[in-house]
Amino acid sequence: MKRVILKIFLWIVGIIAFLTIAAVIAINIIFKPSVIIGMAKDLSAEYLNGRLDIKDADVSVFSTFPHLAFRLDSVEIDNAAGERLVSADRIAVAVNIKKYMSHKRLAIEHLGIYGPYISYKTDSTGRNNWDGLFNMKESDEGGDSSRIFNSLSSSNLKIERATVSYDDGQAGDFIHIKGLDISLKGGAGKRGAGGRASIKAGSITARTGGIIAMNDKQASIETRLGFKRDSMICRFSDTRIRFGEIGFGGRGTLIFENGGGVTVDIDYGLKISSLTELLEMIPQDIIPDAGSAKVKGEVFCSGNIRGEYAEGRFPVAEGRFLIKDGAIAYKGMPSSIDELDMRFEYLLDANKEEDSFVKLDTIVVKGGGINISGKGRFIKLLENPVFFSLVKADVDLKRLYDIFPFAPGIDLKGYIDMNLAAGFSAQAISDGDFGRIKAGGRFGMDSLRVIIPSDSLSVHIMRFHGKLGSNMRNEASLQGIDRLRGDISADSVLIRAKRGFRLFTDTLSVDLSTSPLRDSNMVATVSAGIETGLCRIFLRDTLFLGAKALSVKAGIEPVPSHPRIPRVNARIHADSVRVRYIQNRFGLTSADIDLSLTRLGRKREGKTIWVPRGTVDMTGFRMFTPSFPIRIAADKATVIFDREGIKFDKGLFRIGHSDLQMNGAITNLWRGMFRRDTIRAELNIHSHFLNVNQLLRANYLAGKFKTDDSLKAELASAGNNVDSTMALTVTDTTETTAGRLFFIPRKIDLKFTSRIDNMRLASTYIEDFKGDITVRKGVLKLDELSFTCDAIRHISGKALYTARSRTEGYAGFELNMDNMIVDSIITMMPQLDTLVPMMRSLKGNVDVYLAAESGLDSTMRLTLPTLRSGIHIEGRNLTLLDGETFTEIAKMLKFKNKKRNLIDSVAVNLSIEDGVMEVFPFVLTMDRYMLAAGGTQRLDSSFDYHISLLESPILFKVGIDIKGDMDGNMKYKLTKAKYKDLTKAARRSDIDSTALEIRLNILENIAKSFRE
Repeated sequence: MKRVILKIFLWIVGIIAFLTIAAVIAINIIFKPSVIIGMAKDLSAEYLNGRLDIKDADVSVFSTFPHLAFRLDSVEIDNAAGERLVSADRIAVAVNIKKYMSHKRLAIEHLGIYGPYISYKTDSTGRNNWDGLFNMKESDEGGDSSRIFNSLSSSNLKIERATVSYDDGQAGDFIHIKGLDISLKGGAGKRGAGGRASIKAGSITARTGGIIAMNDKQASIETRLGFKRDSMICRFSDTRIRFGEIGFGGRGTLIFENGGGVTVDIDYGLKISSLTELLEMIPQDIIPDAGSAKVKGEVFCSGNIRGEYAEGRFPVAEGRFLIKDGAIAYKGMPSSIDELDMRFEYLLDANKEEDSFVKLDTIVVKGGGINISGKGRFIKLLENPVFFSLVKADVDLKRLYDIFPFAPGIDLKGYIDMNLAAGFSAQAISDGDFGRIKAGGRFGMDSLRVIIPSDSLSVHIMRFHGKLGSNMRNEASLQGIDRLRGDISADSVLIRAKRGFRLFTDTLSVDLSTSPLRDSNMVATVSAGIETGLCRIFLRDTLFLGAKALSVKAGIEPVPSHPRIPRVNARIHADSVRVRYIQNRFGLTSADIDLSLTRLGRKREGKTIWVPRGTVDMTGFRMFTPSFPIRIAADKATVIFDREGIKFDKGLFRIGHSDLQMNGAITNLWRGMFRRDTIRAELNIHSHFLNVNQLLRANYLAGKFKTDDSLKAELASAGNNVDSTMALTVTDTTETTAGRLFFIPRKIDLKFTSRIDNMRLASTYIEDFKGDITVRKGVLKLDELSFTCDAIRHISGKALYTARSRTEGYAGFELNMDNMIVDSIITMMPQLDTLVPMMRSLKGNVDVYLAAESGLDSTMRLTLPTLRSGIHIEGRNLTLLDGETFTEIAKMLKFKNKKRNLIDSVAVNLSIEDGVMEVFPFVLTMDRYMLAAGGTQRLDSSFDYHISLLESPILFKVGIDIKGDMDGNMKYKLTKAKYKDLTKAARRSDIDSTALEIRLNILENIAKSFRE
């Protein structure tokens, strides 16, 4: 019996072992990394119009039982263009198998995403890099997702070291978050979810409308939350929010309505119960142990957000901050703050059912030689904001040392005296009606010095004084309207701050006045002037602005025909201007600007539109940019601009070794810049010398700038000196391999009449270049082309260019080349050897007519399979150079001169299509023979020619067939003469027909592009 039981036991153990081994083998086969990655890629191919890449994958069951653990390493999703959208260093998931088998619930007990990256970008046209990524089917949106959600529960979610980038080029918004950690611990099931959530961001940088709203700020949120699915209510409590050094607390409820809206009821506030906690927010490196002061008074800070968030509805936010009967005294300090009061409140109602406002009802700080009081308010904040303020201050900064125990290194000196009142409406500012600003009082700072080492802040002001006055009666006015006057002056202002910011001016003078109004409906007349001495602004390695002197005379007056419409007139003079932004540099010896801005009588899309007009006279202009790394300069230039565009006059620019004089106008510039309309231009361009090699090289270096560190270092070493960029100009080179397809913007319609006295292209010097250039809807067309060079006495013709994509272009041209030196033109235009291979064996002068069209590759080389061409060549007294073909023919026909022979005259017609060049029969006279030749030659250099002897010492007519290639593999055969009665070149009509067809095709391409 025992033996039977033992056998049964061993049998069962064997079965279990067998099943275990089989399961392990099956799992290792089914869940191999290659199988998992393959399945994931197959699934992504069905639902994504992009690429999924996974470096490694792993699945474990037995070592983690009862959990099934998945791990994916180096996951990346790209869009169809190959741009990275989402990636992660690792994704780890643990699913409880036991719960799924017993309760049919998908229990995710751990989900970890490590090092994720998410990028969302929108260009200026509104297209984003996620467009077209998902290929969802209607059947995918069924009840399956609901069933999965109902059976889903999770207890631990963790995201670490995330990076999120959002760039909306259309709206000008940008957000970049680094070091984002998200943790959610709790559970989720059929009835809802709950737990603790934590979100921490190591760095947040945000920009809106081109203005930096936040730069490298830390933020965090910690809260306890719960969500009920049946009532769709989300409650959160014990919430702590920290932004930078400021912390908030809050609690509330969110109710998700069936119609899609959300009912909000949130209370929030600073967690401050006394002045001590407020003082503790002062950094230790400014006031050590700031919270150790003996304080009095009450502190209260609270707010709430209540209401419905739905289509056309927004919650109302209100809050208040109060310090009442406050006092601050530090132990051992001779003075104290004896009186501290503040009352601040706000209300924001986007529904405009109540007037939104921000009010500082009172602020009072007195004690220890300090006396500050003030109040201010913005009312009707979301409609027509009206501002009012009153500030009085009498502060001796040195007396602050008697009140606060500042940290070593902090230096405060100087006097501040202020008594100002001001009031104005936003409508007056928007309409340019600055004369309606009410202001009065004085302010002054003397011998001011503020140094805070921890913030790298340093402020030095020798003197800064100002006066404002209004409410002055004027009996000459019908209504006795107020008059505003003011003047501000400063000496020796120097401000240093974090990130290398520095501002300096040695003198500053500002004056302002308004004239009395004859009519209350008229725009008040304002005149103002600003003068500065030496002025400089630095921002680390990013920005530098400098001027030796700056003078501005400006005024506002009503348009005579429309007294309610303001016009701004300004005259600006700048001396020795220097500007650097990253590696872009700009300089002027002097500039005089006459500017006029007139506000349109009507608004567009709720925005006030100002129309500019004016003139800019510049001397000593210099500019350099990595986008085109050649120094651009002009001794003197005049630019006239208005709403329609820009007019150039007296502008002689030097671009590297080239010079360029422009006269003409760029029109529709306003609509082109702000409404994406077509920019138009008609310009006359004249150049004494144009170095095309240098311009092509600059275009090549512009593409390398972002990836070439040595080029970046060379640019950075130039510093703020614009003149140092001369060393970066490119030397002359015969290298033209740097060419690449360039796109022509479709929203540009340009016409150039060009005249270039001298031009260098590769090793060739070109003279008297003339041509009319038209750029329209992405197509460049060259008409009336004419020039001469060493290799050609005269060239005339036309050409067409367009780029269909980054790798595909099109070119068509029709050229007449008179008295062309054959061997020189092959050196100057190597592409001609491809078009007419037989020309390499000739020496002398010929006339060539050429009509051709071809596709272009990414390096602007002709794509031979697409080449179509018709060619006619005529020449006299040509020399046929020594070659294997000629040597064999000369030996066979017993030429007197077997090394070199003269051709009295020749006229050849050729056509190229589908990779084959057809040479139509032509007649030539050489040595003692009159020959007729014709045949075909492929662009792979293989050929098949026939030569007939029309007149020769031989008594009968004979022919020679020549087959082979240019590598020396040739065969010769004596045959019958095919061209017995030929006395002149044949089928010129075919060449004319081919040329006409190409010409019509070029015109059709132009018309098609212009219609699109």
